[in-house]
Amino acid sequence: MTDDLKTVEEVAKTTGKAIDIAQNFGHFISKYISGSLEQGMGIFEDKLKYTRWERQMRLMKRAEEFMKSTGMDKPDKPLELKFAVPLLQAATLEENDYLQDLWAKLLVNSVSNENKIELTRSYIDILERLTPFEAKILEKIYSLPFEEIQHGGVNTTCLPEKATVVNDFSERQTELKNEEVLLALANLSRLGCVTPTLSIGGGQKFSVVTPTILGKYFIEACTLKNTLVEEHVKMVESSSVHSRSDILLSEDLNNKLSQLNVKTIELEIDTIYNQAFEIEQKDRFGIYDLRSNYEKIISLLEKNPSIKSAEFRFDMYIKLATIYFQFASDIDLPFYDKIKSYLDIALNIGKTNEFEENKLVPAYKLYVGLERKYFKDGGNRIYFLNKIFEENIYDYLAGIELAIALDRRNEEKDIKKEMEVIRQIIEIDFADIKQSLIAHKDLGGFNNLLNSKYRKEFLDILKS
Repeated sequence: MTDDLKTVEEVAKTTGKAIDIAQNFGHFISKYISGSLEQGMGIFEDKLKYTRWERQMRLMKRAEEFMKSTGMDKPDKPLELKFAVPLLQAATLEENDYLQDLWAKLLVNSVSNENKIELTRSYIDILERLTPFEAKILEKIYSLPFEEIQHGGVNTTCLPEKATVVNDFSERQTELKNEEVLLALANLSRLGCVTPTLSIGGGQKFSVVTPTILGKYFIEACTLKNTLVEEHVKMVESSSVHSRSDILLSEDLNNKLSQLNVKTIELEIDTIYNQAFEIEQKDRFGIYDLRSNYEKIISLLEKNPSIKSAEFRFDMYIKLATIYFQFASDIDLPFYDKIKSYLDIALNIGKTNEFEENKLVPAYKLYVGLERKYFKDGGNRIYFLNKIFEENIYDYLAGIELAIALDRRNEEKDIKKEMEVIRQIIEIDFADIKQSLIAHKDLGGFNNLLNSKYRKEFLDILKS
């Protein structure tokens, strides 16, 4: 028998086996329906065709929506065939909407020049092997600032609700009891998206995991830059509107979408703010978590300056400045610049919106602390100390510091102003303030005043 004949014979055998299998499956289906073998096979094939077609249509629709939300009219570059085939095959077979959306985002990001995302086979392999639950766990982990979790790790004991930055060693001793989360993390570890902690004996512990570079870039590849528009799309899809194309073509509905935009952003800000409030109520809380929450709020406010009241925006900048002030060291000038910029923005909001001066006192006090930390001579503090004292004369500590700062600067009219401040504060709580003034005098805080024409009056105050 020639080689060609052998080949034909093998093909015939294989084809015959395939026909037998199809017929057997047809008999199997027909047992469960009231119809013939042909009807059973027809129903099965039609269902497969319809399901595949339905998923293809949804993928196309979502990809178009995501593309428009990022400002793209069409792909900037084509996909290589070696990536396009497995990606589209997996994406059109995916029956879960949440996961298919990730496929659509990966597709859109991969054809965009702006995102600088290079599609790799590893991204496709990872996404093919994720459950919706695992994907959400992974997104929670990488929603934390990478520079903070890269070395410190992620506490997973509160998953699936939230992941947190590890703040101290004791968190590494806790056990993860949620078996569903444990199995999800084990698979994510297998896929190279997280690294578990190793026990002394070499065993894996998943109560604290470390992110990986692969996991970071995978999440970025499956995340759109304009996530707010994505949320709007979901809201519109859940409404009574059936055709997304109708919305895009309708000016009236576009206006409604714009209103949804505002409400969605406000809801997101309120949610993050409530999370921050809950963190602050704890006896021990992660300062990194708190900072992350307020930074997210500030980011949303800066992109949408008309959202939320001026008072709310003022308070957010003050809160974030306060948190950074707690981080700052007296040799870290970049922190000084960051804190100062937040305070400047807060004060500008207050003045633009004509806040009463006493409303601005928290910003002035924080400015004083900032100047005290970085500039020991006190000259830069005088303006803000004076603002505090003008609005709150009962803040005698600010009054004493103002008097000392004026004494050290010792410019024209400073000594006169210094003495006026001392006269005012001494009436608030004579005994305590007198002792404080004496202590600062002994440390040289009032040398210029003692060499002035007010020397006798000042000493008489201290002796009385």
